[in-house]
Amino acid sequence: MDTPFFRHALAGACAGAFNDLIMHPVDTIRTRVNVSGVHSPLHSVVESPLTSFINTFRTTLQSQGMRGLYRGYTSVLIFSMPGNGIYFSAYELSKSTLEPKCGLLSEPAAGLIAQFAVSFLWTPYDIVKQRMQTHDMTGGGSSTIAKSSTLRSEFQTLVRNGELFRGLVASWIVWAPFSVVYFGVFESFRRTMTTRFHFDADWTTDLASGSAAGIAGAVVSQPADAVKTRLQVLQGDDFMTNGFWRGAREIVQREGASALWRGVVARVCWLAPGTALTITAFEALKGVGYDTVEEAT
Repeated sequence: MDTPFFRHALAGACAGAFNDLIMHPVDTIRTRVNVSGVHSPLHSVVESPLTSFINTFRTTLQSQGMRGLYRGYTSVLIFSMPGNGIYFSAYELSKSTLEPKCGLLSEPAAGLIAQFAVSFLWTPYDIVKQRMQTHDMTGGGSSTIAKSSTLRSEFQTLVRNGELFRGLVASWIVWAPFSVVYFGVFESFRRTMTTRFHFDADWTTDLASGSAAGIAGAVVSQPADAVKTRLQVLQGDDFMTNGFWRGAREIVQREGASALWRGVVARVCWLAPGTALTITAFEALKGVGYDTVEEAT
């Protein structure tokens, strides 16, 4: 474990598991809010993002209880830890490699590289997770939402239909800007707090910086996430088969531009505390035991 790449991978895996255990119910609400617009032609009168979040949470809890909020968690148990391990180790390796040449730009650039590195694992995982989270919802028009709710059945459907990487480009459009903004804001915010305002470089600083970065990244990526979620969850909807940009245009035409922002409160409530917990845990864990190794050598 004295090899930085493996230390960062293990720390990222553990930090991601910690976050997912706590924040998965909010992710479920975020997913359900993003696809809720297909259920009724009356969504021209769009609920506010806060109202959508509250109503979806209350409806899910009343009809399914806590079990409904943790739908899709089996996929998280299998894929989240390796995904977060790859993500954070790729980020740290890229940042240390780029820093001598790129300076402060190395941080957002490393975030972009890390996102690309993990996207081929996270895309099928994201599809399965989101379909399990919404499997009991009924679509409108020509769209349907998968009725199966097991990890095995969802993966079998993806393989059978050749959809393992459905929405891969959409995932890049969502998560690449998020990662660029997130790590850029996180590192600069933490640097400002410790150098200009003389805060201690401890977990409280990481938590505050992670929260600010999570809010910024969530807001920037929300409209694209609304399109991506539908693209990956809905099956048989003609307008979604035409790709990300046409899908975005159709959503705006059918439901108005506000439909792209319907899930912003749910997304911020998911990512701001979630990424803050993850990055704080990662920063704390990545050095555990390493001083002992250095002393021994």
